[in-house]
Amino acid sequence: MKEYKNLAEINRDLKVLQLKRKIAIEELKYVKNSTVENFQPYQWLQTYFLKKATQYGIDFLFRNRNKAQ
Repeated sequence: MKEYKNLAEINRDLKVLQLKRKIAIEELKYVKNSTVENFQPYQWLQTYFLKKATQYGIDFLFRNRNKAQ
């Protein structure tokens, strides 16, 4: 346990702890919001369609390359 010599040290540590607490709260808010966004149905659809479009695009390129040879 830390021993304090005067009131200024106590106030300084209290301010630091308050700032750390505020930062932690903001980080939790960010994590919550990003988690909520990731579980939205449109996010799932967007990911699914992007994956499928990439897959079909790659298949299309390889099919055309094989025909040219």
